[in-house]
Amino acid sequence: METNFNCQHWGTQFRSRNLLIKMKVYGNVINEVNNMENIMGVNEVRIKLSSLLKELAKKREPLIITSKSKPRAVLMNYENYKNLMRFKEEQARLTLTEAIRKAREKAKAAGLTSEDVKKEIRAVRSK
Repeated sequence: METNFNCQHWGTQFRSRNLLIKMKVYGNVINEVNNMENIMGVNEVRIKLSSLLKELAKKREPLIITSKSKPRAVLMNYENYKNLMRFKEEQARLTLTEAIRKAREKAKAAGLTSEDVKKEIRAVRSK
């Protein structure tokens, strides 16, 4: 297994198992990415929007839209968007579930019962 990292101010190289990806990075702006992402300038997107929408429906690969060489937006098909929103909702649910679990552990460690917690909640809501 070959792993080689070479980072310099003007660019980045990454090699792993004979895969070489080169990126030119200026600050946080990626100007060129080979074999990774579809990137297109906003002026070209304006011209090709209709054909891009048809292509997105087939390929399911998002398109990064740049303006003045900086990433500004992502164009993706609707199915990917729905999946992303479902993932976001599930992540929020899991975060809330974990917060509740931690609160229960702290309450138990402090010797509080569920009745104590309910009384506190009623007191706060009545204010």
